[in-house]
Order: sequence, then C-alpha cells, then structure tokens
Amino acid sequence: MSDGALSEDDIVKMLSNDSNEELKEIVEKSSYLSKEDKDDYTFLLNVLDNADNKKNQEFSLENRELKFSVEQVNKISVIYEKFASLAAKRIYDKIKCAVFVNFASVNQLTVKEFSLCLPTPTLLGFFNMLNGNCVVEIDTITAFAIIDMFHQKTLETTKSLSELNENDKSIIKELFIDLMQDMKEAWKDIINIQPKLVKIKSNPKSIDIAAAEEMTAIITLQTKIIDVFSSNPADGMINICLPYSVFEDVLEKL
Repeated sequence: MSDGALSEDDIVKMLSNDSNEELKEIVEKSSYLSKEDKDDYTFLLNVLDNADNKKNQEFSLENRELKFSVEQVNKISVIYEKFASLAAKRIYDKIKCAVFVNFASVNQLTVKEFSLCLPTPTLLGFFNMLNGNCVVEIDTITAFAIIDMFHQKTLETTKSLSELNENDKSIIKELFIDLMQDMKEAWKDIINIQPKLVKIKSNPKSIDIAAAEEMTAIITLQTKIIDVFSSNPADGMINICLPYSVFEDVLEKL
C-alpha cells in the first residue's frame, strides 16, 4: 500500500464492525485513502469473505442430513475392502504385473458434488443394480496403465482417451464387466446383486444416475500398478458411487 491511511474514526468503526460488506463501504467512502489503497483494502476484505464462505460451506457439509448410518457405512467399508482385494487379483490376472488396490474411504456426497469432484475426462462405467443405476469411475492413470501393461508396453505409453483404438476400448469394457462380477462376489454374503454394465462415458457432467441433490455413498479405492522396467509406478484411483435410493429397500440388511 502507499502512505495513505484510514482516519482514527474509520479505524474505530472497522474494529467494532463484524460485517465485511460494511467495512468495504467504510473503505470506499474514506477521504484519506488513495484509489490504490482502497483497492488493496477491498482485496483483503474479499479474501476474508472467501475464507468465511468456505468455513460456512464446510460447516454446512458437516451438519447436513446424512442418509447412511454409521453402521451401514461400516458394513459398506467391509464389503468394498473385499471388493478391493478381488479387483487387485482380477487386474493382475489381466496384465501380469504388480497390482495393488486398497480400500481408502466411504464418504457421503450428493450426485452433483461427486460429479464436480471428478477430473475431465475420466472413465465412467454406468451400471444397473437393485433399484436403479450406479457408476464406477476409473481415472485415466489407472486405465492407461492397464492398457499399457496388457499390451506388454512400459507405463505412460498411452497419453489420452483420443488415442484409444477399438482393442483398447474393448479392454476397458471388459475391465468394467469384470469389476461388476467382483462387486457381485463382494456383496454375496449380504444380498444377491446382479450388476449389469449399461454404458461407458468420459464426461462427469453425464452422471445422471439420480437427482443432483440425492445423497450417495462414495467408495474410494487407491490403485498402484508397478512396471519393473519403469521407475514411476502408476498411482491412481477408482471411485464407486451408490445412490441412496438404489439401496433404500434393502438397508435393513446392512
């Protein structure tokens, strides 16, 4: 800032005021500040506004109504820990190199929040299960590593979705179908499910499995694929989005 300063009265008003909007008005009306100083003060107050908004948003997320109980989340965690183990073996059988798939977490987000969290592009497998549709997201790091190692190439050969040929797309489709079988196996001690792949998309905006504000369980798995001839393993993620409405009729079994 330059040498301009707020008057003593303005400082007293600012110290006794809780509203950033009113503080901005004090700054704007001050005859002691240059335009440069006013811009600087306004910028700082905008930063404070953004921080307050973020805190309010976090508070709102923490205190909103969650659909899945703690017990249900714990049971889902156990199911997808088993799924992670099955998926790791499945992918290893396909590409014959070191594969790790580890369960990370279960979170509750709305459909809209989930879609906003995802990168663009990514690989989305939409599947039908029980009373509706769900989605499995495989990030491009994981998908490209599987394609590369399936072809016995080194990692990081595939760079973009536009490079995928029909054979590569077939590998991805088979992977999604295989994961549906692993999901069926992981759930079998709780309930018999018959997940069926419906379509594959790449744009998170296409996620229309339920109303935008419907709560879902988001299962996150961390993946690592290691090529012994490469110094950089492929670290990625798989996310599974299960809308509450899909399980509403069977929640007592969880």
